[in-house]
Amino acid sequence: MPSPIEKQIADLLIHWEDRLELGEVLSAEELCRDCPDLTEAVAQQIRNLQAMESLLGTDIVDEASTLAPDSSGYRR
Repeated sequence: MPSPIEKQIADLLIHWEDRLELGEVLSAEELCRDCPDLTEAVAQQIRNLQAMESLLGTDIVDEASTLAPDSSGYRR
């Protein structure tokens, strides 16, 4: 079970991905305005996601949306 801090970081990353889907790139500082102590951890996770995207040669946001179940419960 994730710790409260891990959950908060995960929630911030989901918000980052949601905004990215809308074409807006937020920095870790912007995301962590209300919790500046998490800025470096969130920045590192964003770098990790970007590195994975680079290695895979795919857009993580687009890939994640195709793997997510739709409202019927089936993957798209």
